[in-house]
Amino acid sequence: MGFSEHPWRKCCGNCGCSRLEHAVPQDMEDDLRLGRLLANSKHVHLTASVRGGEPAGKTQQRIYKRNRVIVTKMMAARKDPTFSAVTYEWAPPGVGHEMAVQFLNLLPEHWRPIAGTAGEAYRRKQLAHQLPEHDFEPWRCHDLSVDDRWGLEEHAQRCIDALSFANVRLGSSECQGAVVGHDAAKQQQTCRKCGGALPADVPAAFVANFGETAAWHPACFVCACCQELLVDLILFWHEGRPLCGRHYSDCYFARCSGCDELIVGKESIAMEGKVWHRKHFCCSICDSTLQDGYYRIQEGQMMCNNCW
Repeated sequence: MGFSEHPWRKCCGNCGCSRLEHAVPQDMEDDLRLGRLLANSKHVHLTASVRGGEPAGKTQQRIYKRNRVIVTKMMAARKDPTFSAVTYEWAPPGVGHEMAVQFLNLLPEHWRPIAGTAGEAYRRKQLAHQLPEHDFEPWRCHDLSVDDRWGLEEHAQRCIDALSFANVRLGSSECQGAVVGHDAAKQQQTCRKCGGALPADVPAAFVANFGETAAWHPACFVCACCQELLVDLILFWHEGRPLCGRHYSDCYFARCSGCDELIVGKESIAMEGKVWHRKHFCCSICDSTLQDGYYRIQEGQMMCNNCW
């Protein structure tokens, strides 16, 4: 039937699937959304100014300057050579094409953002999951009270202040180690996650904000909570751990199982290990309000007796 956005759930109102499962084109939407997120951060240099876009009424927006890389290979032929091209829909910024491709090829195949592959779909899915727009833009949330809006605006600014990008460069064969007297011991640099060595001729992810020793293998640069690859090298540092935006927000607020928005106020219901806004404690099928004790659970969904 096509995608029809639900009034408050983050899914299709017809079938309950996400926007990505309907394959709704949104490359420009993703870049505009990231541009808005970075516009008021220290990483504004990764955006460019454009006209139009959301929110409605604004005539100028910031758009994320996503780095793409196209690798062309010549195929052997009898007479005329033919060429094949591989497009990486995202590549680490600030490095040469050769190092960027080398970094991406160190990732598992299903994580490489190559156009037309599962890796491209994975990146887009993780952008939506790890950086939910309703966490950073209160105007995206459903029916907020004044106090809740203020709370979310404060949290959005907290997220912007904590947001950081990893840099890609070659691993160093040596790093500064423990100091004994006036002599500095030299030790081989290691990955912060797995403890493996970082060879000098292999690119790695570095977070400069936290010292030269904060480095990871490309495939090890994952959220400490969900263990998923940190999309586009975006991280939020919390208590010594790199987190994705979703789990960084979860450190401060519970998340509604109905609308996926953060629960800032006190009006909530906790049941079956999940939490809901009181107004969103509804049947997953017909959206009718569930009364305490009058519901059933099927395949993880809360249902009223009629729909069950």
